[in-house]
Amino acid sequence: MPIPLFSEQFFTRKRSIGWGLYYRLLLIVLVVVFLWQVLKIPYLFSMVIYFTFFHYLRQNYGILKWYELKNNQYLKMATWFIYLSNLIPFIGMHFRDNLKVFYYTGSDLFLYPEKKYFFDLSNSSTSFTRWLSHFC
Repeated sequence: MPIPLFSEQFFTRKRSIGWGLYYRLLLIVLVVVFLWQVLKIPYLFSMVIYFTFFHYLRQNYGILKWYELKNNQYLKMATWFIYLSNLIPFIGMHFRDNLKVFYYTGSDLFLYPEKKYFFDLSNSSTSFTRWLSHFC
């Protein structure tokens, strides 16, 4: 089954019927973000981060399904692997006590630092953990 080109995907008559929905959703998102800023409601960038992660997760799932269709091979375990391989680090990030956030600030995430869940590899005495700490 060939993969459709961009022009075939978005500019065919069948697909272009639903463009009004995209414009309405864009307008709704712009109004919500504008009101969120004007009313000074907190956690706007927190929601941007979490919606971005949700989009990233669904994008990975969509790519997986696309390749399953292309290869005619469907594995339920692959779906679980995609979700868990993305969710476990994202959830674990919220419990780190030394998280370095570069684009956003640390207050944009809902963090609950717990030292008992993570250990600092740089203070470890074994050579393997010292070597591993260069990559973390």
